Amino acid sequence: MDRMNKRDEALDAVKGFAILLVMLGHCMVLNGLDDPYLYDAIAAVQMPLFMLASGYSAGLLIPDLSHKPDGTAWRKRLFRRSISYLLPFFSWMILTHLTNPLQELKLQLFALDRGLWFLMTLWIVNLVTMTGTYGSELITWHVGRQKMDEKKRKACRLLLFLLFIGICYLGFVIQSRHGNGFLSPSLTVKYLPFYTAGYLWTQYVLPVFRTEKKQRKGELLIWSLSLVLFLFVIIKFDTISVTDTRSLALQMGTSLLGSFVCFYCIYHFAGGRLKQGLSFLGKYTLEIYVLHFRFARLLGMGKWEPAPYSLEAAGFIIASFLVMSILTAVCIFVIKKIRPLNLLLFGRLH
Repeated sequence: MDRMNKRDEALDAVKGFAILLVMLGHCMVLNGLDDPYLYDAIAAVQMPLFMLASGYSAGLLIPDLSHKPDGTAWRKRLFRRSISYLLPFFSWMILTHLTNPLQELKLQLFALDRGLWFLMTLWIVNLVTMTGTYGSELITWHVGRQKMDEKKRKACRLLLFLLFIGICYLGFVIQSRHGNGFLSPSLTVKYLPFYTAGYLWTQYVLPVFRTEKKQRKGELLIWSLSLVLFLFVIIKFDTISVTDTRSLALQMGTSLLGSFVCFYCIYHFAGGRLKQGLSFLGKYTLEIYVLHFRFARLLGMGKWEPAPYSLEAAGFIIASFLVMSILTAVCIFVIKKIRPLNLLLFGRLH
């Protein structure tokens, strides 16, 4: 069964909200106006929320375990995602370093955050998850087609998938701990759990989800408690600096809370024009991601340093956000009119 035949407008709205957080966060930090509360909350949520939503979207493809997995379809999906993520990653790297592309390539492959790190990390996470999915489905089909009923096949597939993800995750942890920075394994260590959580939620929780009023009230209670706990942690602790395993766990736990709060709120509560507007942005998140930050500092602050939380600081951030948004929209419009550029810079085949 394939639940991806119709685009999920609420999911697009979540992605649209996430890209707005990214844009606002860059307006603040790139202009030196980040603070220990609002910016920390944004930084804790923005990219983990993207990973969670991406995993949720990937999980909408529900396999039929009574049939042999289609290897050709798996290769086609991997190819499409490689084009979507890797082509813009390398194209922008070359375009912005025309005088020394090979030198920059060597640097970025060991320090992805020099460039469009999210695209490469998302591709790695997709590769791991898609391989684990296909492998677990293939083994389950061979082993369980005659010996297992549907319930046991699902359980077997889940265990095999989790085993594969766990082994890969341990490998990334070991690589990071041993100082091997190829493809920045620390980023995969941080973000693979969010993608996997979204994927597992769609694959294994939604199919048995019920909407009784009592359960809905329980969900709202969990959401409310999560919101309160998230705000408490943001105010009480430093969730930006990571110096050891404990601080990394705190950061990831905070991000998971914040991502759940934002995802659930936008997915279930946003409606009307707000939902339509966020959903529209959600269809262009990759395009916005690769462009927006290039315009974040155009206004320039010079020696002017407004006090945090002042009207002057808020006005500057709003003005920078508007200028950045307008120029980003214009560039997206122009680039998408030129098919070769749309492919190279945005990874879009159409």
